[in-house]
Amino acid sequence: MGAPGFWDDQAAAARISTEHSRATRKLERYERLQHEHDDVTELLALGEDELGDEVSEIVELLESELGKLQEDALFTGEYDAGDAVLQIHAGTGGTDAQDWAEMLLRMYQRWASDRRFEWEMVEASPGEEAGLKSTTMTVKGENAYGTLKAERGVHRLVRLSPFDAAHRRHTAFSQVVVAPLLLVASLGLAYFVGGSFLPWLAGYFLLTCLYSFKLKQVVLVDCLILAVLYTLRIVAGAAAVEMSLSFWLLAFSGFLFLSLAFVKRFAELQVQLLHGKHKAAGRGYFTDDAPLVQMLGIVAGYAAVLVLALYLNSADVLRLYLAPEWIWGCVPVMLFWVSWVWLQAHRGQMHDDPLVFAVKDKASLIAGATFAIFMALGTVGWMP
Repeated sequence: MGAPGFWDDQAAAARISTEHSRATRKLERYERLQHEHDDVTELLALGEDELGDEVSEIVELLESELGKLQEDALFTGEYDAGDAVLQIHAGTGGTDAQDWAEMLLRMYQRWASDRRFEWEMVEASPGEEAGLKSTTMTVKGENAYGTLKAERGVHRLVRLSPFDAAHRRHTAFSQVVVAPLLLVASLGLAYFVGGSFLPWLAGYFLLTCLYSFKLKQVVLVDCLILAVLYTLRIVAGAAAVEMSLSFWLLAFSGFLFLSLAFVKRFAELQVQLLHGKHKAAGRGYFTDDAPLVQMLGIVAGYAAVLVLALYLNSADVLRLYLAPEWIWGCVPVMLFWVSWVWLQAHRGQMHDDPLVFAVKDKASLIAGATFAIFMALGTVGWMP
């Protein structure tokens, strides 16, 4: 690592330095075990009974260390040896699910401390009555990701609910997401992609931090920022492949994501209303704002459909699609889906993030497939 020019490539140098540190620690552990093994061998050769307790203690330590080495040998994945990001999302089950999410967080924190991992909280979104809606933490240490990745999936808790006055049995679900912590690699990849991708990524990261620490508490601004963040993903992706974006796509995605952000806030306010609360916890909204938030969200969703309809009447459609008549079928599909999402929110059925709901909801999946079929027919130019 002391060679001239080694640090010219910061990302590669950081990766090699990390691998060197891990290899050094493994070598030191092996040398320590070898030294302790030699000590035990010498003590056994003396054959003195009074040394039996001392030998037993050393053997127990050796067995423990050997067990850790055997465990380390199982971590052969590309990122197993590295650090991890762990997210917990409360699923179905209402307050019990949010309480379950917080219980899982405490369990992972204690587990990480017992294994001498370093953990740090990134963000936590409190529940309305108890627990957490979602939370993110980083876990740093040897084989942190390799150990934690088996925790991915949906965790279920069945118990007599402490939040039910009748003490009935409730089932709560929380989803655990584990990913490798690849900040350095991400920055290196962004630098390698070049162009305008890195500035967009930096802007997205900065805006996300501002949202997490402050802007999510500012009424209306929080929903606008969420819409901007989702739209920035599209912009950054286009910058990565050096593709120009049309005004139509940006306007459509901006209004649609704004509508979904309002759906999320409206669903939260409904929960607060059911619990007799006057103000949303950690937000700038009052429960009396729910009808206004609902109206703003519906208007934003229909504005997205209007942008789509205007786009279909533009010269770009005639140039890009062989049979643009088929693309008009996308308009009623989008009208149905926006209305369906808001109908479910109005009925109190929006328990997940709207995008997660869209992936799980049967009607949304059918609408998405229909939308794709109309787009495909317009692209290939098939005519009956």
